[in-house]
Amino acid sequence: MTRLHTLLLTATALLAASVLTLNGQSVRQDEFPTSRRQHFGVYNLYDADAPKVETKVPAGYKAVGISHYGRHGSRYYAGERGSFLEVYLLLEKAAADSALNPRGLQVWEAYRSLYPALKGRESELSQLGRAQHRGIARRMYSQYKNLFGSNAVKTAWSTTVPRCIESMGAFCEELARCDRRIEVVQDASVRYVSQVSSMQDFYYFYKKYDSRKAREMERAYAKANLDTLAFGRQIFRDSSYQVGKLLTLEQGLWTAYLSLPSSDCWGSPECQALCEAIEGKDGSAPLYEDTMWEQLSRIARRIHLIETCEPLLHHSTINIFLVDAMLSLADSDLQSGKPFVRLRFGHDTILETILKDMGIRGWRNLGDSEANLKEWCTSRIPMASNLQMVFYRKKGAPVLFKLMLNESELELPIPAVTGRLYDWEAFKAYMAPRIEKGKAEALPYLDGNPYPIPY
Repeated sequence: MTRLHTLLLTATALLAASVLTLNGQSVRQDEFPTSRRQHFGVYNLYDADAPKVETKVPAGYKAVGISHYGRHGSRYYAGERGSFLEVYLLLEKAAADSALNPRGLQVWEAYRSLYPALKGRESELSQLGRAQHRGIARRMYSQYKNLFGSNAVKTAWSTTVPRCIESMGAFCEELARCDRRIEVVQDASVRYVSQVSSMQDFYYFYKKYDSRKAREMERAYAKANLDTLAFGRQIFRDSSYQVGKLLTLEQGLWTAYLSLPSSDCWGSPECQALCEAIEGKDGSAPLYEDTMWEQLSRIARRIHLIETCEPLLHHSTINIFLVDAMLSLADSDLQSGKPFVRLRFGHDTILETILKDMGIRGWRNLGDSEANLKEWCTSRIPMASNLQMVFYRKKGAPVLFKLMLNESELELPIPAVTGRLYDWEAFKAYMAPRIEKGKAEALPYLDGNPYPIPY
């Protein structure tokens, strides 16, 4: 039995339990050695059981609001529509040309059997992804019940991407299961996009996103840093067979394999067969040797950096407006005196740049450079990753708050009041010049247009 299959069987049982109980969705990847686990990258699974840092709230303070941003839950391979098919067609043609060696035939037979369960599911939310958000919602309600009363302001916004909308739906449905009186106003309109994705608003209104050029950069980097002939020798009789397609096949099959733990076919006999074909069994070597894992992981991190920070895309720069919108709305909600819960659902790149813009330790150097690749561990923002700002108030005392990443408190770059609780006014003062500087840097990308904040 392969390491991945052991993980799959364990996670399948947990997934079945999570669908029934809605509170057991976390999956540990302890079956993998560290050298493998870190390569899951953006496909890493949410671990609700990971150790948490939690500060005791001072006497007299009570929670008055939550400002939340969550990544969509676990999903299938996030390629373009037809990515699973592309791998299928390449292997099918190689089989028809009698170009596959015995290992290649094993991979083809396994992939062909599993393909019906993958067909057309690219980028779609899985049942595990829904269960992850239900678990987070349930724990949020359990800890902050007083924020969900009839007098509280409760909203949920999502990007217009289906997996984010479905994650929002699963989260809000679970809140309603916790208390049928809870009603959360949900919206995935472009009208509220400044609260979930500055980049998406940027794409709609200013049209400077150059995805074609970014894809060219990514492919050129991959070609320069991946030994595709080594992979060709693993599955083809002649390693130079379809040499122009080797890069697509090697990356496509590897990414599909990494995304299997997130899929609804997890633990099936067909899934087991593909895992065994790729990981090796009965003493046979893995299809992807350690060197290949490292090369592919490095390329994936580089591609993620290009998508997050490359000036062609402006993600990191433009997102300062989202940070400003989140903090401004939280401040307005605090002034209203009403309890509030503001939920947002989007993507990993948004979370990463929020952490960078706030100057959180470990996220400050988000530059697109070779020097950042070793530090850049995308596994830290797993599927269903979330950021929560929880606010506390006491009559006659300063408003305190904490910032949690994946339900564990973060250390902020300002003096703490106690533990990891911070003064809200002090944080606003710290952020003000950062936001002003960020907006000034972003304006050239907006052709001088003021940025819309339509909430």
